[in-house]
Amino acid sequence: MLNHKRLLPGQNLLKFILSWPGYLIWRLRQLGRFGLAAVDIVGASFSSSKKHLVSRMFWGRGSLYKSVFHISVFSVTSLLLLSGLLGRYLTNTSSAESLVIAYGQQTNTDLLEQGGSLSTILPISPNQTNFKIIQHVVQPGDTVDSIAARYSVTKDTLKWSNEKILSPYNDNVSVGATLYIPEINGVLYEVRGGDNIDKVVALTLGNKFDIIELNGLVGPEYSLEGKQRIFVPDGKLPPPPPLIPIPGVYRAPSGEPCIDSGIIGAAIGHLPAGSFGDPLCASSCQGYGYSAGFSAWHGGVDLTHYGCPIRAAGAGKVVFAGWNSFGAGYSVIIDHGGGITTQYMHGDGNIWVRVGDTVFKGQDIMFMGNTGNSFGTHLHLTLKANGVVIDPIPYIPVHWYGR
Repeated sequence: MLNHKRLLPGQNLLKFILSWPGYLIWRLRQLGRFGLAAVDIVGASFSSSKKHLVSRMFWGRGSLYKSVFHISVFSVTSLLLLSGLLGRYLTNTSSAESLVIAYGQQTNTDLLEQGGSLSTILPISPNQTNFKIIQHVVQPGDTVDSIAARYSVTKDTLKWSNEKILSPYNDNVSVGATLYIPEINGVLYEVRGGDNIDKVVALTLGNKFDIIELNGLVGPEYSLEGKQRIFVPDGKLPPPPPLIPIPGVYRAPSGEPCIDSGIIGAAIGHLPAGSFGDPLCASSCQGYGYSAGFSAWHGGVDLTHYGCPIRAAGAGKVVFAGWNSFGAGYSVIIDHGGGITTQYMHGDGNIWVRVGDTVFKGQDIMFMGNTGNSFGTHLHLTLKANGVVIDPIPYIPVHWYGR
């Protein structure tokens, strides 16, 4: 049986006082080790997110990003190196001399023996090109959407970087075609003869300093000589104007007699009733159809036929005659005075009037076609009063088949 020696109250107090400094030192060491562990966790988080940080730094805005990034990398490297050395020192000290407090419990061991390594820092050369180009060969089943999603870029980036292969107006892509895809959104611009940095900036709306940094251009001229392609982060390319279709058949005004529909249009503005006639009154237009009427989303009426001459609905002055890039295709606009205008859309390219011409009611102005935003040969007829689109049916006596 163990023989326990009872201590006097004064001896207990003395022992407690003598052990108190040792207890404080032990606690401070524990706090130091927990602090080192926290530094190592931060270092690990930095390592896992370094790729994102590099992308944001080099592909963001501003010419000072690279310098800021290098300073940040140096600071974090120094912190990790210091934590590693300090961790080594504390570990060796803890192994050499254990602290035993009054109640006989030994201190805990280190959570981590080393805080970090220089090998976790991304090496960066100031002269290297800071982007990569991926080449993708289109496979059966590939679409512009699926390819863009696969490489985490937008469809526009895909089209801007392959403007000779992909159209800005549709998503058609040919199997076997090789596409060049940058790692982030922007314009992979193909350098042409006579190009310089300022011309590329003006064309792509890119940031000049980002272009210089990412492509390793050398000052003071920042020449593009020897460069086949350069990357413009966050750049944009304006779409080229759509091709204007050339009429397949050249036609002359028909001069056919107008067939009276027997319908009298209502008065509008300063124009009395009967001022307008049927724009498809030619004999070859008889039996035309009606496919769409006036609504909030369709500002006019669609009159369908396989193709015939379109006439001026009323007397007036031609204020537009030619190609309209906003969906009307070949189009004619006639001003009838007093804020009243009519517009005739989707002609086939045979236009027989010019801007400034004065036309009479029933005069041939153009031939019906299928140009612009059109899905079949027809006339889209629009009527405006003081710039406001209104339903033409009460005022223009169209007479489609079945009416």
